[in-house]
Amino acid sequence: MGLKLAAEKSNWRRNYGQVVRIIIDALRLLVVAILFLAVFAFVHPVGDSFSVVQVPVAIFGLFLSVVRFGVVFRFLVFVTSMLALGQVALAFLNSASDGPVVVYQKNLLHLNKTVPRVTKDIKTRDVDVVTLQEVTDGLFRNVTADLQEEYPTRVFCPYNPTRGTAIFSKWQAVDGTVFCAREGNLSGVQVEMPHGVTWLVSLHLHWPWPYEQGWQVVELVKEIESLEGAVILGGDFNMLPWSNSVA
Repeated sequence: MGLKLAAEKSNWRRNYGQVVRIIIDALRLLVVAILFLAVFAFVHPVGDSFSVVQVPVAIFGLFLSVVRFGVVFRFLVFVTSMLALGQVALAFLNSASDGPVVVYQKNLLHLNKTVPRVTKDIKTRDVDVVTLQEVTDGLFRNVTADLQEEYPTRVFCPYNPTRGTAIFSKWQAVDGTVFCAREGNLSGVQVEMPHGVTWLVSLHLHWPWPYEQGWQVVELVKEIESLEGAVILGGDFNMLPWSNSVA
């Protein structure tokens, strides 16, 4: 009787261990799949959707890589996790240094009822350029009323009845350079800066896949690349710095 119970207990432990190994290996493969799609998002826009969870998934992958079950999958999840975290680190290491122009960027949120606080913040910071998104007709009028003396150049491109993109600048616009693209998701103007003629662009991207951000980026990049000379771009990209859409 005692031998039978010992054998049953041994079988239970063996079966339990096999189940745990299967679950851990399944989690490792899931982590590898998510991170692979995120790192190689240029292959398909679905990858940018996974880049939102890239950091926590990569950290979880490192934890799974130290769990002793398995060898091949441990190495695979470790390499993939380090690659994903390396991509994130590079995005911050390659960020541009401070330049001579101060840009104030904000998504106003079309239901915003605190415009005076925003415009006061802009004046306090004494910025050179303001790029805004989710700007309604009413918000644009209110912001203009507060900033018209300090910012003579003003551009507004509505992309539906409730919102649009806008630009405010201390410098005078070059005649005939104001433009709107993608039904107002992108607005632009060329201004005469002390450092030379420069394009100012305000951009609002859609959400990532399954929404149309990936395809929208392709079109808007062409629009921006067609501008000759220096470009200052501000916007709500609805995406992270290490994503394919932003990079």
